[in-house]
Amino acid sequence: GDLRFRHVNAGDTVGLADDAPTLVLVFKSSCPVCEETAPSWAALARLAPDRVFPIGLESDHAAAAWVAEKLTPVEAVRPLEPAVFMDRMRIRAVPTTLLFAGRRLVLARIGPLPPDDVARIRGVLSGTRDEQVARALHNQSRRLP
Repeated sequence: GDLRFRHVNAGDTVGLADDAPTLVLVFKSSCPVCEETAPSWAALARLAPDRVFPIGLESDHAAAAWVAEKLTPVEAVRPLEPAVFMDRMRIRAVPTTLLFAGRRLVLARIGPLPPDDVARIRGVLSGTRDEQVARALHNQSRRLP
């Protein structure tokens, strides 16, 4: 099925759109590497706040507070089926950054984001992918079941 999420504060349900690039960020507020990654995530989140879904592996309150402090204007989300999400996306550590385009997982990074990944994600979210980046992303992608 679809990857669907519930906004922690608002309670509404959101998910991946077929045509819109989407960034999923998996973190824990007590993680020092997540703290180091937060400025890069925040800069990317400002490009497409409606398509950035941060998931805290902790209480909703702690996740929402961290996102409000570090990633404004986006809101924390919770997968509708957390165990299925964790297994399907092979989440094993935080921080994990997942970029989807056309419902394909085109980038998965565990740990801090290298500058070239930040540039690649920025290009996809802002819709300015050049042909070379698009080809590289396509070659690395895998279709979601």
